[in-house]
Amino acid sequence: MAANQNPTQMHFLLLSLPHQGHTNPTLEFANQLLEAGSLVTLATTCPCNRLMDESQLPTGLSWAVFSADGGLQEDSLAAIFSQNAAQGHPVTHMVHTNLLAWAVHVATRFNVPSTLLWIYSATVLVIYYHYFNGHCEVIQNCEKNPSWSLKLPNFPFELKTQDLPAYLLPSSPYAPGALPRFRQQIEELIKDDKPKKVLVNTTDALESDILRSSLLGKFQLIPVGPLFPSNKYCDDDYHIKWLNSQEKSSVIYVSFGSFWMPSKEQMKEMAQALILTERPFLWVVRNNNNNEEEDYLASFKDKLKNHGIIVPWCSQLKVLSHPSVGCFLTHCGWNSILESISVGIPMVAFPQSSDQMTNAKMIEDVWKVGVRVEVGEGGGLVKSQEIKRCLDLVMDDQLVKQSVMRLSNLVLNDVNKCGISKDNIKAFIDHTNITSEGSLG
Repeated sequence: MAANQNPTQMHFLLLSLPHQGHTNPTLEFANQLLEAGSLVTLATTCPCNRLMDESQLPTGLSWAVFSADGGLQEDSLAAIFSQNAAQGHPVTHMVHTNLLAWAVHVATRFNVPSTLLWIYSATVLVIYYHYFNGHCEVIQNCEKNPSWSLKLPNFPFELKTQDLPAYLLPSSPYAPGALPRFRQQIEELIKDDKPKKVLVNTTDALESDILRSSLLGKFQLIPVGPLFPSNKYCDDDYHIKWLNSQEKSSVIYVSFGSFWMPSKEQMKEMAQALILTERPFLWVVRNNNNNEEEDYLASFKDKLKNHGIIVPWCSQLKVLSHPSVGCFLTHCGWNSILESISVGIPMVAFPQSSDQMTNAKMIEDVWKVGVRVEVGEGGGLVKSQEIKRCLDLVMDDQLVKQSVMRLSNLVLNDVNKCGISKDNIKAFIDHTNITSEGSLG
């Protein structure tokens, strides 16, 4: 727990689910608060040492654990509030990431205001809002008609079935578990007459139209991103040395994040595509308890090793920043997209689930910083020739490279010392200091 709190010092409690897509931006947001002189406690459902080396934590950050058990989570979170108050450093503001709306009720019991840190794009938040406010039925019919499309009110582009967040599709196996939690999140945001402020891990350069949308009457979207993960992890520099030996912008970087893993059959098509390109590649294939994928790739070992390397993990931002990298084959996780755009690397979009389908739409059609693979009929495999086509196109297309560099410069302007995102974080801290006994919203 935090210690030696000044009576006027803010103490932020940050709540996050224990997944890298949640904890990475939360940790960076914690850094921003710590640099401003605030006390910060980060709470999630597992001990720090199960997620990372404790030496990697920002200096001054405290760690707490609340229960993942639905019957115990509110009591365990309440205990964190009580313990901090008893030790003389009460929590003065709570910030929580997606799908933790239940925690707001606990904070309210302790008269502590709270704010949502939305870690997906603002675009996805607006789509979820419309789904639960007048568009549920029409979206539920999206898979019945191959030519289905939807233009939401004051929304900057048309959506096809393949562009919707995957949890909104009736066929999604995750929908029954996910949708009630997203509904709870949206209902919590709009229940009060006064619009609540929502901190969003995005930038004005990426989503200005959405950030200024008509939903300002419902909630106010405040860009505070991109919130990059810490780049201080201990790193075996073997792959960096390998990258040093490659020509500028020649390497295809392949990673599908920390959660999603393509099927064995899809891995086969990806491996074949990388062989067919005859380009150097760095492919991240996570270790897991089922070695089928790794065993399968072993059968391609001789052909694959002629062009690239396969690693179980790497520091992604460090790799994307390397001058030899020319393209990113990505599952379209929001953090990965922010990193890739910020360092000027074009993408081949290969979405798997969740918000990734909408992100892929923006990569190809809104920002024009990459291309999206075409899925086979019936939502089947993406064939090796299609993956190769997309990789070759992005690696050779100068217009795509110019587009991503232009967007990169705009994003970096938003996060520099005097940029919009930095100003918004400072304004948030200043406002919570002034209204520590009231609600931010």
